[in-house]
Amino acid sequence: MAINSAKDWAEREFYPDKKELLRRITSNVIGIDLNPLAVLATKANYILALGELNRLLPGLNIDVPVYLADSVLVSRKQSITGELEVYLKTTVGDFVFPNEVIDKNHLPKALSLIEIGMRGNYTKDQFHDLLAAQLKELKLTSIDSLTRLFMFMRKLEREDRNRIWTRLLKNSFAPLLMGKFDFVVGNPPWVNWENLPEKYREDTKMLWNDYGLLERTEGVSLGKVKRDMAMLFTARCLDRYVSEKGKFAFLIPFTTYKSQSGAGFRRFLAYGLHNADKKVDCNVTKIHDLVTLTPLKARRIERL
Repeated sequence: MAINSAKDWAEREFYPDKKELLRRITSNVIGIDLNPLAVLATKANYILALGELNRLLPGLNIDVPVYLADSVLVSRKQSITGELEVYLKTTVGDFVFPNEVIDKNHLPKALSLIEIGMRGNYTKDQFHDLLAAQLKELKLTSIDSLTRLFMFMRKLEREDRNRIWTRLLKNSFAPLLMGKFDFVVGNPPWVNWENLPEKYREDTKMLWNDYGLLERTEGVSLGKVKRDMAMLFTARCLDRYVSEKGKFAFLIPFTTYKSQSGAGFRRFLAYGLHNADKKVDCNVTKIHDLVTLTPLKARRIERL
């Protein structure tokens, strides 16, 4: 619908530049999902919606911007030197980036330099010098960390692993790079806290506290909270993806507005979040109660 709306606008305004229209669509209509099948289906629908514009994709070197990534969590840890790092765990090992690269929005350029180094068969010293020349804002510890990542990826290449790693990293870290949007819509996971993997519970525990979602009626433990993953997902996406005057719409369990365990979530929606680290303003304009609608209830089909 978003793509068709953009194409309709272009037709009404007699917008002549098809290439620029494609660039504008693919830089503004973006999706994220953690389910590989959902990502594949959405990419297919995206291409179908582009229609004749999709023939321009290869020539402009534009990827369909639907990413296989976690919208809520990117894993972080401290290095042995005390520096904060983000990392992605895979079957071949951990891909580690210094947090400074993310904070200064240098990840796309760092990945491009890694690709240049791989194609040029750079040595460790040559790649270190390339980073120092191209990413002068980074600290030496960050340059060293990126060099170690390059050597790890070069090792994989020499072991005859295919070159999917930079694309994988672009996908996995996409939520950190795409910025904020005027419209954010989605259907977050409805998953009970106790059904989440133990490591994911540990990794997200800090976020629950950051957004004040641990507040609840006395005597209700977090381990007994039901379907609360949607609460964290909503708070996180409001913070990370919605622009100052943006609009946000999510389909979430109605119990979050009534249950004891949703007290912190309701306070977040009512008052937002204001502290030294971050500011999130919420202005709830409408809540649709779909309980009586029962959209998933089987309906009897009458024969004529």
